[in-house]
Amino acid sequence: MEIKFLLGRELFLDAFDAKLAIRFGAQFIIAPNFNEEVAKICNREQIPYCPGCTTITEVIMAAEYGASFIKLFPSSNFWGADAVKIINTPLPQLPILASGGVTLDNIVDWKKIRCSMLWNWFFTNKKELKQRLNTMQKKLLDY
Repeated sequence: MEIKFLLGRELFLDAFDAKLAIRFGAQFIIAPNFNEEVAKICNREQIPYCPGCTTITEVIMAAEYGASFIKLFPSSNFWGADAVKIINTPLPQLPILASGGVTLDNIVDWKKIRCSMLWNWFFTNKKELKQRLNTMQKKLLDY
């Protein structure tokens, strides 16, 4: 199995932020909230959109507006890996990005429940980034 890591930025709160980011080459948009206008812009520009959702109502609305995947935020801090099970029960086809609560100590738990993507502020500099990516990859491949 090959593990792939994609690095990017988040915190695009509104349509202005999203448009600006796309014009400067953003390949995806991750937000802490769901915004209908951002969803429309991303769909029009064919840019994957990952809105932050906490409730099943928000998740369903974001999916209906074409979200590429859903960022459980800040739910994964509160529910842990069970949050993915909760969302995937009624929506098994919906890719979930776990945000917050993911650590090097529990990363395998997230993989066990088939979380599509993991996101966290693991890194402070290039050297640490490389070291932690290697550690994550080893843990996931050893599982």
